[in-house]
Amino acid sequence: MKICQMSSVHPDNDVRIIKQAETLVDSMGAELVFVVPTKKNLMNQGEQKVKIEPVVVPKGRIERMLTTSFRVGIKAYKSKADVIEFHDSELIPVGLVLKILGFKVVYDVHESLADDILTKEYLPPWSRKLLSFSIGNFQRTAAKFFDGILTATPKIAEEFNSSRIYPLRNFPKLTTMPEPIPFQERKKQVFYGGNISKRRGALEMVESIKYWPDEYELVLAGNFESAELMASCKATGNWGRVKYLGLLERKKMFDYLRESQLGLVLFHPGPNHDQSMPNKLFEYMSAQVPILGSNFPAWKPILEGLGCGRSVDPLSSRAIGEEVASMLKSPEELTLMGQNGRKAILEEYNWEQESKKLVELFTQLK
Repeated sequence: MKICQMSSVHPDNDVRIIKQAETLVDSMGAELVFVVPTKKNLMNQGEQKVKIEPVVVPKGRIERMLTTSFRVGIKAYKSKADVIEFHDSELIPVGLVLKILGFKVVYDVHESLADDILTKEYLPPWSRKLLSFSIGNFQRTAAKFFDGILTATPKIAEEFNSSRIYPLRNFPKLTTMPEPIPFQERKKQVFYGGNISKRRGALEMVESIKYWPDEYELVLAGNFESAELMASCKATGNWGRVKYLGLLERKKMFDYLRESQLGLVLFHPGPNHDQSMPNKLFEYMSAQVPILGSNFPAWKPILEGLGCGRSVDPLSSRAIGEEVASMLKSPEELTLMGQNGRKAILEEYNWEQESKKLVELFTQLK
Protein backbone atom coordinates (compact mmCIF):
# COMPACT_ATOMS: atom_id res chain seq x y z
CA MET A 1 0.00 0.00 0.00
CA LYS A 2 1.38 3.40 -0.99
CA ILE A 3 0.33 6.46 1.01
CA CYS A 4 1.04 10.09 0.17
CA GLN A 5 0.96 12.75 2.88
CA MET A 6 0.80 16.33 1.59
CA SER A 7 1.05 19.74 3.22
CA SER A 8 1.58 23.28 1.97
CA VAL A 9 1.79 24.86 5.45
CA HIS A 10 3.49 22.50 7.89
CA PRO A 11 7.26 21.93 8.10
CA ASP A 12 8.86 18.73 6.81
CA ASN A 13 9.47 17.58 10.40
CA ASP A 14 5.97 18.27 11.75
CA VAL A 15 5.56 15.98 14.76
CA ARG A 16 1.95 14.97 14.09
CA ILE A 17 2.50 14.21 10.40
CA ILE A 18 5.77 12.31 10.81
CA LYS A 19 4.33 10.34 13.75
CA GLN A 20 1.40 9.23 11.61
CA ALA A 21 3.63 8.38 8.66
CA GLU A 22 6.03 6.26 10.68
CA THR A 23 3.13 4.44 12.33
CA LEU A 24 1.64 3.51 8.95
CA VAL A 25 5.02 2.25 7.78
CA ASP A 26 5.66 0.21 10.92
CA SER A 27 2.13 -1.14 11.41
CA MET A 28 1.07 -1.75 7.82
CA GLY A 29 4.32 -1.96 5.87
CA ALA A 30 3.12 0.98 3.81
CA GLU A 31 5.31 2.91 1.41
CA LEU A 32 5.16 6.54 2.53
CA VAL A 33 5.93 9.75 0.65
CA PHE A 34 5.50 13.23 2.16
CA VAL A 35 5.03 16.11 -0.30
CA VAL A 36 5.97 19.35 1.45
CA PRO A 37 7.75 22.69 0.85
CA THR A 38 11.31 22.46 2.16
CA LYS A 39 14.77 23.94 1.61
CA LYS A 40 16.58 20.84 2.77
CA ASN A 41 19.00 18.96 0.53
CA LEU A 42 17.22 15.64 0.04
CA MET A 43 19.47 14.03 -2.54
CA ASN A 44 20.45 11.17 -0.21
CA GLN A 45 17.50 10.04 1.89
CA GLY A 46 18.88 6.54 2.34
CA GLU A 47 16.70 4.11 4.23
CA GLN A 48 14.39 6.68 5.82
CA LYS A 49 10.91 5.39 6.61
CA VAL A 50 9.31 8.46 5.07
CA LYS A 51 10.51 9.76 1.72
CA ILE A 52 10.28 13.54 1.43
CA GLU A 53 9.15 14.84 -1.97
CA PRO A 54 10.16 18.53 -1.90
CA VAL A 55 8.25 21.52 -3.24
CA VAL A 56 9.64 25.05 -3.60
CA VAL A 57 9.15 27.06 -0.42
CA PRO A 58 6.77 29.99 -1.06
CA LYS A 59 7.86 33.57 -0.38
CA GLY A 60 4.61 34.57 1.28
CA ARG A 61 1.04 33.65 2.18
CA ILE A 62 -0.48 34.56 -1.20
CA GLU A 63 2.07 32.55 -3.19
CA ARG A 64 1.60 29.62 -0.83
CA MET A 65 -2.17 29.56 -1.24
CA LEU A 66 -2.22 30.13 -5.00
CA THR A 67 0.92 28.39 -6.24
CA THR A 68 2.26 26.03 -3.60
CA SER A 69 -1.08 24.29 -3.13
CA PHE A 70 -1.16 23.56 -6.86
CA ARG A 71 2.44 22.26 -6.86
CA VAL A 72 1.78 20.03 -3.86
CA GLY A 73 -1.33 18.64 -5.55
CA ILE A 74 0.53 17.87 -8.78
CA LYS A 75 3.24 15.95 -6.94
CA ALA A 76 0.65 14.06 -4.89
CA TYR A 77 -1.11 13.09 -8.13
CA LYS A 78 2.17 11.90 -9.68
CA SER A 79 2.89 9.76 -6.62
CA LYS A 80 0.18 7.32 -7.76
CA ALA A 81 -0.55 6.55 -4.14
CA ASP A 82 -3.44 4.35 -3.04
CA VAL A 83 -4.45 6.91 -0.40
CA ILE A 84 -3.62 10.62 -0.17
CA GLU A 85 -3.84 12.41 3.18
CA PHE A 86 -3.68 16.20 3.41
CA HIS A 87 -3.18 18.39 6.47
CA ASP A 88 -4.17 21.96 5.55
CA SER A 89 -7.56 23.55 4.98
CA GLU A 90 -6.24 25.45 1.95
CA LEU A 91 -5.71 22.05 0.29
CA ILE A 92 -9.43 21.15 0.46
CA PRO A 93 -9.99 22.10 -3.23
CA VAL A 94 -6.93 20.02 -4.17
CA GLY A 95 -8.30 17.12 -2.14
CA LEU A 96 -11.64 17.35 -3.94
CA VAL A 97 -9.94 17.30 -7.35
CA LEU A 98 -7.86 14.26 -6.36
CA LYS A 99 -11.04 12.54 -5.16
CA ILE A 100 -12.73 13.23 -8.53
CA LEU A 101 -9.65 11.77 -10.24
CA GLY A 102 -10.18 8.50 -8.40
CA PHE A 103 -7.90 8.71 -5.36
CA LYS A 104 -8.95 7.78 -1.85
CA VAL A 105 -8.54 10.97 0.21
CA VAL A 106 -8.20 11.55 3.97
CA TYR A 107 -8.33 15.00 5.58
CA ASP A 108 -6.43 15.50 8.84
CA VAL A 109 -7.87 18.54 10.62
CA HIS A 110 -5.26 19.97 12.99
CA GLU A 111 -7.44 22.84 14.22
CA SER A 112 -10.88 24.35 13.77
CA LEU A 113 -10.85 26.30 10.51
CA ALA A 114 -13.88 28.40 11.41
CA ASP A 115 -12.38 29.35 14.79
CA ASP A 116 -8.94 29.98 13.29
CA ILE A 117 -10.31 32.59 10.88
CA LEU A 118 -11.70 34.56 13.82
CA THR A 119 -8.14 35.09 15.09
CA LYS A 120 -6.56 36.27 11.81
CA GLU A 121 -5.44 39.82 12.57
CA TYR A 122 -4.53 40.50 8.93
CA LEU A 123 -8.25 40.22 8.04
CA PRO A 124 -10.57 43.22 8.60
CA PRO A 125 -12.55 42.59 11.81
CA TRP A 126 -15.89 43.00 10.02
CA SER A 127 -15.05 40.18 7.59
CA ARG A 128 -13.97 37.49 10.05
CA LYS A 129 -17.38 36.24 11.18
CA LEU A 130 -18.70 36.15 7.62
CA LEU A 131 -15.64 34.29 6.36
CA SER A 132 -15.71 31.96 9.36
CA PHE A 133 -19.32 31.02 8.69
CA SER A 134 -18.91 30.65 4.92
CA ILE A 135 -15.64 28.72 4.94
CA GLY A 136 -16.78 26.56 7.85
CA ASN A 137 -19.82 25.49 5.82
CA PHE A 138 -17.64 24.83 2.78
CA GLN A 139 -15.33 22.62 4.84
CA ARG A 140 -18.21 20.60 6.30
CA THR A 141 -19.71 20.08 2.86
CA ALA A 142 -16.41 19.11 1.25
CA ALA A 143 -15.62 16.68 4.07
CA LYS A 144 -18.60 14.53 3.09
CA PHE A 145 -16.78 13.52 -0.07
CA PHE A 146 -13.58 12.38 1.62
CA ASP A 147 -12.92 8.80 2.69
CA GLY A 148 -11.90 9.69 6.21
CA ILE A 149 -11.60 12.67 8.56
CA LEU A 150 -8.98 12.75 11.32
CA THR A 151 -9.27 15.47 13.96
CA ALA A 152 -6.71 16.61 16.54
CA THR A 153 -9.38 16.95 19.26
CA PRO A 154 -12.84 15.51 19.95
CA LYS A 155 -14.19 19.09 19.89
CA ILE A 156 -13.13 19.55 16.25
CA ALA A 157 -14.85 16.25 15.40
CA GLU A 158 -18.17 17.77 16.50
CA GLU A 159 -17.98 20.24 13.59
CA PHE A 160 -18.44 17.47 11.02
CA ASN A 161 -21.49 15.43 10.12
CA SER A 162 -19.82 12.28 8.93
CA SER A 163 -19.64 8.62 9.94
CA ARG A 164 -15.97 8.56 8.93
CA ILE A 165 -14.67 10.77 11.76
CA TYR A 166 -11.66 9.61 13.77
CA PRO A 167 -10.47 11.90 16.61
CA LEU A 168 -6.69 11.38 16.77
CA ARG A 169 -5.09 13.24 19.66
CA ASN A 170 -1.43 14.33 19.75
CA PHE A 171 -0.10 12.05 22.45
CA PRO A 172 3.62 11.22 22.86
CA LYS A 173 5.16 7.95 21.69
CA LEU A 174 6.28 5.74 24.56
CA THR A 175 9.39 4.83 22.59
CA THR A 176 10.57 8.45 22.48
CA MET A 177 9.72 9.48 26.05
CA PRO A 178 12.67 11.22 27.73
CA GLU A 179 14.16 9.67 30.84
CA PRO A 180 13.13 11.85 33.81
CA ILE A 181 15.72 13.52 36.02
CA PRO A 182 15.18 13.19 39.81
CA PHE A 183 13.55 16.38 41.02
CA GLN A 184 16.26 17.21 43.54
CA GLU A 185 18.84 17.21 40.72
CA ARG A 186 16.99 19.70 38.53
CA LYS A 187 18.05 23.28 37.95
CA LYS A 188 16.22 26.25 39.36
CA GLN A 189 14.42 27.02 36.12
CA VAL A 190 10.92 27.15 34.66
CA PHE A 191 10.46 26.04 31.04
CA TYR A 192 8.41 26.97 28.00
CA GLY A 193 9.05 25.40 24.60
CA GLY A 194 7.25 26.14 21.33
CA ASN A 195 6.11 29.09 19.27
CA ILE A 196 6.70 32.22 21.36
CA SER A 197 3.71 34.38 20.57
CA LYS A 198 1.40 36.94 22.12
CA ARG A 199 -1.55 34.53 22.09
CA ARG A 200 0.53 31.85 23.80
CA GLY A 201 1.27 34.11 26.75
CA ALA A 202 4.85 35.16 26.03
CA LEU A 203 4.58 38.61 27.60
CA GLU A 204 2.71 37.42 30.68
CA MET A 205 5.30 34.69 31.29
CA VAL A 206 8.17 37.18 31.25
CA GLU A 207 6.26 39.77 33.29
CA SER A 208 5.45 37.16 35.93
CA ILE A 209 9.14 36.53 36.73
CA LYS A 210 9.25 39.44 39.19
CA TYR A 211 6.97 37.45 41.52
CA TRP A 212 9.16 34.33 41.46
CA PRO A 213 11.89 33.44 43.96
CA ASP A 214 15.02 35.39 42.97
CA GLU A 215 17.12 32.33 42.14
CA TYR A 216 14.81 31.02 39.39
CA GLU A 217 14.99 31.85 35.68
CA LEU A 218 12.69 31.29 32.71
CA VAL A 219 13.97 29.12 29.84
CA LEU A 220 12.39 29.92 26.46
CA ALA A 221 12.96 27.48 23.58
CA GLY A 222 11.45 28.52 20.25
CA ASN A 223 11.13 31.41 17.84
CA PHE A 224 9.46 34.72 18.63
CA GLU A 225 6.59 35.49 16.29
CA SER A 226 7.87 39.04 15.84
CA ALA A 227 10.72 41.36 16.73
CA GLU A 228 8.14 43.66 18.34
CA LEU A 229 7.06 40.97 20.81
CA MET A 230 10.67 40.22 21.74
CA ALA A 231 11.26 43.94 22.32
CA SER A 232 8.21 44.09 24.58
CA CYS A 233 9.49 41.14 26.60
CA LYS A 234 12.92 42.73 26.94
CA ALA A 235 11.31 45.99 28.10
CA THR A 236 9.67 44.31 31.12
CA GLY A 237 12.85 44.63 33.17
CA ASN A 238 12.91 40.85 33.71
CA TRP A 239 14.88 39.83 30.60
CA GLY A 240 18.02 39.32 32.66
CA ARG A 241 16.35 36.27 34.19
CA VAL A 242 15.40 34.77 30.81
CA LYS A 243 17.53 32.18 29.08
CA TYR A 244 16.45 32.51 25.45
CA LEU A 245 17.60 29.50 23.41
CA GLY A 246 15.88 30.06 20.07
CA LEU A 247 14.59 27.10 18.08
CA LEU A 248 16.19 23.82 19.16
CA GLU A 249 16.23 20.28 17.81
CA ARG A 250 13.71 18.18 19.73
CA LYS A 251 16.34 16.16 21.61
CA LYS A 252 18.05 19.31 22.83
CA MET A 253 14.71 20.84 23.74
CA PHE A 254 13.85 17.80 25.85
CA ASP A 255 17.20 18.05 27.62
CA TYR A 256 16.29 21.53 28.88
CA LEU A 257 12.74 20.41 29.70
CA ARG A 258 13.92 17.41 31.77
CA GLU A 259 16.11 19.55 33.99
CA SER A 260 13.34 22.09 34.73
CA GLN A 261 11.23 22.13 37.88
CA LEU A 262 8.07 23.45 36.21
CA GLY A 263 6.61 23.79 32.71
CA LEU A 264 4.31 26.59 31.51
CA VAL A 265 1.44 26.29 28.99
CA LEU A 266 -0.36 29.64 29.26
CA PHE A 267 -2.34 30.06 26.06
CA HIS A 268 -4.74 32.99 25.97
CA PRO A 269 -8.48 32.26 25.83
CA GLY A 270 -9.95 32.27 22.35
CA PRO A 271 -10.92 30.14 19.36
CA ASN A 272 -8.68 27.10 18.84
CA HIS A 273 -7.18 27.47 22.33
CA ASP A 274 -10.06 26.87 24.75
CA GLN A 275 -10.68 23.33 23.46
CA SER A 276 -7.16 22.55 22.24
CA MET A 277 -4.97 19.69 23.41
CA PRO A 278 -1.47 21.04 22.73
CA ASN A 279 1.46 18.67 22.23
CA LYS A 280 3.55 20.42 24.86
CA LEU A 281 1.04 19.61 27.60
CA PHE A 282 1.66 15.90 27.11
CA GLU A 283 5.36 16.34 26.36
CA TYR A 284 5.81 17.96 29.77
CA MET A 285 3.91 15.08 31.36
CA SER A 286 6.07 12.52 29.56
CA ALA A 287 9.22 14.20 30.93
CA GLN A 288 7.74 14.06 34.46
CA VAL A 289 7.61 17.87 34.63
CA PRO A 290 4.70 19.43 36.60
CA ILE A 291 2.62 21.99 34.73
CA LEU A 292 1.07 25.38 35.29
CA GLY A 293 -1.54 25.82 32.56
CA SER A 294 -4.38 28.06 31.48
CA ASN A 295 -7.61 27.65 33.46
CA PHE A 296 -9.60 26.33 30.50
CA PRO A 297 -12.44 23.92 31.44
CA ALA A 298 -11.11 21.45 28.83
CA TRP A 299 -7.67 21.40 30.48
CA LYS A 300 -8.71 21.10 34.12
CA PRO A 301 -9.56 17.36 33.92
CA ILE A 302 -5.98 16.79 32.83
CA LEU A 303 -4.10 19.27 35.03
CA GLU A 304 -6.13 18.94 38.19
CA GLY A 305 -8.07 15.76 37.51
CA LEU A 306 -4.89 13.74 36.97
CA GLY A 307 -3.02 15.68 39.63
CA CYS A 308 -0.18 16.70 37.29
CA GLY A 309 -0.42 20.47 37.65
CA ARG A 310 -2.41 23.56 38.50
CA SER A 311 -4.34 26.10 36.44
CA VAL A 312 -4.34 29.89 36.48
CA ASP A 313 -5.73 32.93 34.67
CA PRO A 314 -3.33 33.21 31.68
CA LEU A 315 -4.06 36.92 31.24
CA SER A 316 -2.83 37.91 34.71
CA SER A 317 0.95 38.18 35.05
CA ARG A 318 0.61 38.61 38.81
CA ALA A 319 -1.60 35.54 39.22
CA ILE A 320 0.83 33.52 37.11
CA GLY A 321 3.84 34.74 39.08
CA GLU A 322 2.27 34.11 42.46
CA GLU A 323 1.14 30.63 41.41
CA VAL A 324 4.63 29.78 40.13
CA ALA A 325 6.12 30.99 43.44
CA SER A 326 3.60 28.95 45.42
CA MET A 327 4.33 25.78 43.44
CA LEU A 328 8.10 26.17 43.68
CA LYS A 329 7.87 26.33 47.48
CA SER A 330 6.60 22.74 47.56
CA PRO A 331 9.09 20.37 45.90
CA GLU A 332 7.29 17.35 47.37
CA GLU A 333 4.04 18.35 45.65
CA LEU A 334 5.86 19.10 42.39
CA THR A 335 7.54 15.69 42.51
CA LEU A 336 4.16 13.98 42.94
CA MET A 337 2.63 16.05 40.11
CA GLY A 338 5.43 15.02 37.78
CA GLN A 339 5.02 11.37 38.68
CA ASN A 340 1.24 11.56 38.17
CA GLY A 341 1.69 13.09 34.73
CA ARG A 342 4.17 10.48 33.54
CA LYS A 343 2.00 7.67 34.92
CA ALA A 344 -0.98 8.99 32.92
CA ILE A 345 1.12 8.98 29.73
CA LEU A 346 2.33 5.42 30.33
CA GLU A 347 -1.16 4.10 31.03
CA GLU A 348 -3.46 6.06 28.71
CA TYR A 349 -2.30 9.26 27.03
CA ASN A 350 0.18 7.72 24.60
CA TRP A 351 0.46 7.41 20.84
CA GLU A 352 0.62 3.62 20.91
CA GLN A 353 -2.97 3.52 22.18
CA GLU A 354 -4.25 6.47 20.16
CA SER A 355 -2.75 5.41 16.82
CA LYS A 356 -4.90 2.27 16.70
CA LYS A 357 -7.65 4.49 15.23
CA LEU A 358 -5.29 5.66 12.48
CA VAL A 359 -4.35 2.11 11.54
CA GLU A 360 -8.04 1.09 11.62
CA LEU A 361 -8.95 3.82 9.12
CA PHE A 362 -6.16 3.06 6.67
CA THR A 363 -6.77 -0.70 6.94
CA GLN A 364 -10.35 -0.08 5.80
CA LEU A 365 -9.04 1.92 2.84
CA LYS A 366 -6.74 -0.83 1.57
